[in-house]
Order: sequence, then structure tokens, then C-alpha cells
Amino acid sequence: MVRKRTAETFKEVRQITGEMADIAKEVVKKARKFAEKLIPETNGDKIQLNKVHHVIQTLEKIIIQTELVNSGGKPEDRIVSMDDTDARPITKGKLGKRVEFGHVLQVEEVSEGIITGYKVFKGNPSDKILLVDAIEHHIDLFGKAPREATADRGYYSSTNETSLKDLGVKNVCLPKVGKKSKERAKYESTPKFKEQMRFRAGVEARISCIKRSFGQRRSYLRGHKGTSIWCGYGIFAHNLWKAANLISS
Repeated sequence: MVRKRTAETFKEVRQITGEMADIAKEVVKKARKFAEKLIPETNGDKIQLNKVHHVIQTLEKIIIQTELVNSGGKPEDRIVSMDDTDARPITKGKLGKRVEFGHVLQVEEVSEGIITGYKVFKGNPSDKILLVDAIEHHIDLFGKAPREATADRGYYSSTNETSLKDLGVKNVCLPKVGKKSKERAKYESTPKFKEQMRFRAGVEARISCIKRSFGQRRSYLRGHKGTSIWCGYGIFAHNLWKAANLISS
């Protein structure tokens, strides 16, 4: 219904969500009465009771944000998942891609295929603001800037190119977004730029690999902290596997 994107559809959706909020209020009242009657006898009972209270509090927040949206407001850090309250909408920026919910994972890879850095972000931060921090992390780790650095076009900005060169990166490969000048088109046609673009294409294979074989498609630990731990273990396992292949080859 929501995908129809018409004014009447939005009115109907607002009506339905309002009815759901009213039902949820009744559920909260019953849950609170039920929780008050529970007397925990063991530590396990206390844990379960705390979970009940957590769910009640989460549902109350969702009711408040639903009523705020229905009245024309816009909640900050809205909850989109009962299971993971830290999850956020992740838009792909493409009309054909549906909105996903979760966290953004950025990985940093060196030429040997070892992942040297990763970070899990809440929400969907712009790639443009993440690149310089990644290079600075590389410098902290290895004591010097990488000779070359490449990323996809979402990371491009003239400021990023300048900042990376100021940090000591000799060859920066960031495909420019939009219309390109003759000078820019010529620069992106150089053999070195094309070579780095081929390496960047290989990074997509690395991402596919850690999704397929090392659990990075979905985290089974909840929250930002849990997701960070899950991703860290998966990347650690990948690096052990990759290092073993490098040693044996």
C-alpha cells in the first residue's frame, strides 16, 4: 500500500498506524499489569523480567513516535526494529533498491587482500566523510600513508582528493561524480587510474566473499555493539583464512 505513493494512500496508512498505536497502548497496559505480578526467584527470572520491561519501554517509544509522525512531526533517532533499537534505515540511493534496516559496515583492504580496518556505523552516513578517517587509521596502524588509495565514486570530493594527498598518498583514485571536464576525463583515462579502478573492482569481490562465507550479510548479535562484535569476529576469521593462503602459496 505504501509503495503506491499517493496522497490518499498516505492518509490510509496514517489511519492504520493510528489504530495500531491504540492497540499497542492496550497491550502495554496489560503487559505492565502482568509484569507487576511476576516475582523473580532466580537470576534467570530477573533477566527475563528485565527483558519484559525493556520490550514495554521500547513499545512505548514506538507509540510516541507513531503519534508524532501522524501529527506531522519527525522523531529523532526513530526506532525501526523491536529486536535492534540501534538499527536505522539504509537507503541505497537507487530507485530500484528497497530501503534496508541495520548498520553500515566500512572495510579497509590492502593489496594482499587482508582487511586492515573496519568500522560499523549507526544509520547511513555519507561516504564522503569517512575516507579521511580511514586513511588516518592506516597511518596509525602502519606508521605511514599508503602509496595508493582507491574507493568508489560515493567517496569522491575535491576536498577528499586534496586531503589524501596532504596526508602523503601519492596516487588517489576517486572517480568523479557527474559531468567531467576534458582534463578530468583525461586523468581518469590514465593507465595508473585504470589499474587502481581494477583493484577497487576486486574489493567488491572481497565484500561478496565476507558476506557469503564469513557472516557479514546479517548479524545475529543485536545493537550497534553486538553488530560491531559480530563483524569483528567475521573479519578476523577471514584474515586468518587469507593469511593461511598467502603463507601456503
